[in-house]
Amino acid sequence: MRALAVLLMLGCVQPETPPTPAKPAPVKDATVVRDARQWTEAQRTEIGRRRKRLVDLQAGMRRRHYGTQGHVEPPAGMPTDLRGVWPPDVESRVVSVGLHRGMGLSKPAPGRFRLMTRWLTPLSEAETRAALQRHLREIGWLGPKEALSFPLANPAKGRLAARFITHPERATAVEIEFERPDPGSPLPAPEALLGETPAWLKAVAPDIVGFEFDWHHGVVPRGKFTDVVRFALTLKGDPSVLTESLRRRLDEGGYLVDAKNEKIYRGPGRTTCRAVVVGEALVVHHQRHWKR
Repeated sequence: MRALAVLLMLGCVQPETPPTPAKPAPVKDATVVRDARQWTEAQRTEIGRRRKRLVDLQAGMRRRHYGTQGHVEPPAGMPTDLRGVWPPDVESRVVSVGLHRGMGLSKPAPGRFRLMTRWLTPLSEAETRAALQRHLREIGWLGPKEALSFPLANPAKGRLAARFITHPERATAVEIEFERPDPGSPLPAPEALLGETPAWLKAVAPDIVGFEFDWHHGVVPRGKFTDVVRFALTLKGDPSVLTESLRRRLDEGGYLVDAKNEKIYRGPGRTTCRAVVVGEALVVHHQRHWKR
């Protein structure tokens, strides 16, 4: 019996699994050279040729995209502070302009003054930065050996900021903003910025205490429009009284309430109007878009 029990116990013990042999290390392909220091002269020449072909291809794409775009002519009411900031020897065209006085982010902001211009150029970002750095040194925004780094501050001029918008197949866009204390001069009349100005907007002009004007242009394949003008304005007075007066003038001007949003009025010439109470002020948004 004791021998039988020993045999049964030995039968329950699992046999030891032999160790798995280690896998051999993968053999590297001797033809693949990943270290640039080991490249042959022929390989270096081939890599340089491919890089140049890519650079030339991207330059051609930027040039073609640049050729499809139009330009924006700054309105008569726009200040000229930013016109001397762009290098005159760089091929470019203006595609967006903006002027904000007494407003910021579609809200009243007394004393605020902001100018914006967006340039489009067929040059690469590196070429554009180099030309902009050279020009800003020449006009005193940068020191003789100071590197280009935004924002720039000048006690006598103001604050300058820039944003580069790049894409391998599109022209390089540079949006430059200029801010300084508001000069306190009278606000320009709406028609000095908009050109075609609705009758209701001319009627409320005396009550405007701040505004945001922006004109953006861009040609997109199969796009419904190429230009958008936005004019947001802050009116002084009782918001409820101003709102009722505005609705009456919009009705007289042929504006109709939008079927999907009763706060939006749609007028002739692809124009829209919307009024919003912000704090104790009434902010009116006028927008027009069209296709060239």
